[in-house]
Amino acid sequence: MTFNMISIMSIIVLVLYLEMGFFVFLKNPSASLNRWFFFVALGLAVWSFGHVFHDPSSKMFGGYFLFPFSVVGAFLYVPFLVRFISGLTDFPRNNRFKRWIFRIAFLYALLLVVYLLTNPEKIDHVFFINWFENSPSNSLFTLGAFFFFLLTNVLIIFSLLIWRKGMRRPAEIAQFRFIFYPLIVSLFFSFLSDLILPMGSIWGINHLSHIYSIFWLGGVAYGVLRLRFFALTPSLAAEQVIGQTRQVLLFCDLQGRVTKTNAFTAGLLQLRSKEMEGKKVIQFFAEERELENYLEWATSNGFSGPAEISLRSSRGEYIAVNVSFSLVKDAFDDVLGLMVYGQDNRESIKLRNEILIRQQIENKLRSLSEVLEARVKERTDQLANSYKELQVKMTERLKVEEKIKSDIAEKEVLINEIHNRVKNNMNLIIALINAQISKENPRKVNQKFRELAQRVRAILLVHHHLYLSLNYSEVDFSGFLRLLVSQLIDFYPSDEEVSLELNLSEVFLDIDHAIPLGIIVNELISNALAHAFQARGRRKEEIKPPLLAIDFFQEEGFCHLRIKDNGKGLPKKFDFHNGQTNGLSLVDVLVSDQVSGQLEIQSKEGTQIKIIFPLAASSLSGS
Repeated sequence: MTFNMISIMSIIVLVLYLEMGFFVFLKNPSASLNRWFFFVALGLAVWSFGHVFHDPSSKMFGGYFLFPFSVVGAFLYVPFLVRFISGLTDFPRNNRFKRWIFRIAFLYALLLVVYLLTNPEKIDHVFFINWFENSPSNSLFTLGAFFFFLLTNVLIIFSLLIWRKGMRRPAEIAQFRFIFYPLIVSLFFSFLSDLILPMGSIWGINHLSHIYSIFWLGGVAYGVLRLRFFALTPSLAAEQVIGQTRQVLLFCDLQGRVTKTNAFTAGLLQLRSKEMEGKKVIQFFAEERELENYLEWATSNGFSGPAEISLRSSRGEYIAVNVSFSLVKDAFDDVLGLMVYGQDNRESIKLRNEILIRQQIENKLRSLSEVLEARVKERTDQLANSYKELQVKMTERLKVEEKIKSDIAEKEVLINEIHNRVKNNMNLIIALINAQISKENPRKVNQKFRELAQRVRAILLVHHHLYLSLNYSEVDFSGFLRLLVSQLIDFYPSDEEVSLELNLSEVFLDIDHAIPLGIIVNELISNALAHAFQARGRRKEEIKPPLLAIDFFQEEGFCHLRIKDNGKGLPKKFDFHNGQTNGLSLVDVLVSDQVSGQLEIQSKEGTQIKIIFPLAASSLSGS
């Protein structure tokens, strides 16, 4: 076993083929062109490996005993070269046709390889013409092998020429020159040294084709290194941009045909990516005419959008999207195509509709509140005028007793009417709030409406006690508390019966203290019944029978209210001042602003809330 000149040259080109193949592949492993180039280089490397070792004493395979490797590489690199050229030139344009050409060429080459490896005596007549008195075989197999090489090379040259015909930009023309001319040189010398001269009985050196190919492969590798080849093709640029993004993304040529898309967009359209390629992008949108206008504007100005339009899936479904349109350019500022990109807009539209519904509800409540305020003001003005009239008539009552009795009766009727109107208005507000409760609303929204209605009921209950009082100016607040607790126990049902400890002194409050304090008590008891006794997040040994204790008494001109439960207590980092809960924030505002009191919260073995506020002078004298 020795090394001759061909062996040494084969070792050199073998290393170069592998190095250039890996170099181009690692530049962008996700690009299909780089992968096909790698397989071409690998096939040439295998072809060269068969010439590495030479045994001059053997006449079989010209002394290259590893020549079966060359047989494999010489035939199988050709289909990969055809596939690389078809992907580079985009000829033919139909991707399915490209795949079938590759499959047929690969299968044909594989059959030739299998035949030669199972019939090694045929190798000399195909590859070693005029060596050791070998003459070309005129068998059908030999003609088929020569026809395979001739047809594939003609197809490669024809594809490159078609590609050159459509070129206009200098950068593309430079790429064509680095690929086409070295390939022509390699093919010319290969046919001359390995086929024409030997068949013409002119003595020469066979098997230099695998060495000549270094010119073409080196030209491509140099273009990748220095001139950044393959970045100029729209299909590869699309592969680099698209990736696996979770957004709507379509890459088109300047004629509006889809060249690439991503899995997310294909999933929305319920199509495969290959089914979309080559089709007009406008056919995937519902607003075709509007889309054409955006594409024309983007082509002229470089960008257009964003536009709220709809994708149309293969099943006729419409998907709302928000997309923009942009020209894609390479490093030479040459236009590669158009990119349509954006996002699925269905969730945004749904959220926007929910916000509009909430705004409508708020506007309705605001208008109702304004109407109620106007009506209350009107009735208040009427009441004020009535009192003025009563004061004027006081002198007349001294003279006529019957007139006084009629005036008193009139007053009773008027107060009864005011109470009924207030009660009706309150019930109307509650009915309007309950009307907003719907199965279509989220559960939390319905719960908020129910809690709002309960707050209005608490105010209504204060007015009811005011009406039942003797002087119409003070409320028996202990009686109010008993009724309110009973209402809230029914409003917040529990798996276990909640035990109550009510220590309530008889204290009368004026209306200015009774209403805000009624709202405060409603919020605190509601929070306790709704959240304190939940078992979630608590150990079994920590769960006790539910107990709610309420103390209310008067002492030294101050009123004391304490509400305590034995539930799970407040979170460790809870701070009602930062707006974590609307209920306690409302309580804080009412305590400080409405009743001029102090609020104290403790969370140990449950939650305890204390409120201390000064009593009005009238309440002190009444008590």
